[in-house]
Amino acid sequence: MLANVYLHYALDLWAEKSVIPKLKGWARYVRYADDFLMVFQYEEDAVNVMKVLPERLGKFNFEVASDKTRVLPFGRNDQGNNSFDFLGFTFYEAKTRKGGYRVGVRTSRKKLKQKREAIKKWAKEHMHNPIDATPEASKSEAERALPVLRSKRKLSGSPEFLLLCRVYYVQSSQTS
Repeated sequence: MLANVYLHYALDLWAEKSVIPKLKGWARYVRYADDFLMVFQYEEDAVNVMKVLPERLGKFNFEVASDKTRVLPFGRNDQGNNSFDFLGFTFYEAKTRKGGYRVGVRTSRKKLKQKREAIKKWAKEHMHNPIDATPEASKSEAERALPVLRSKRKLSGSPEFLLLCRVYYVQSSQTS
């Protein structure tokens, strides 16, 4: 929480008041906790901000994560096939059905793998548990499974997901 307030002064106000008004083109700035994304119309503006960003963050004892920080040509006029991860999602260049440009968004492979492993671990732990005859126990087990099911509907093809659906269905039908 304190870092969020600190970054408001170190980064948010600086970007809004000092950086964006001085650029040649438009720019957008998005921050969530300690992750941020800056989008520029012109590559020259992006390069110039990248030069001063480490100095600005250094004044507040922050460092730029060199493995996550880069200037990436991305957009309608870009000839490459670039993508980047931000907040657990992968943003990539895609086409509409009519062949126009659009930005595609999907769950990042890293986050998807983590969730699949968590579901697999949960399924292995609960696979041989007897379905309790008491509605209280069944209901609490189903309530714990339901958020996992809702959060990752995209895993519908995985055996773990199907197992969880079956466990939830059986348990919730017993509590009814």
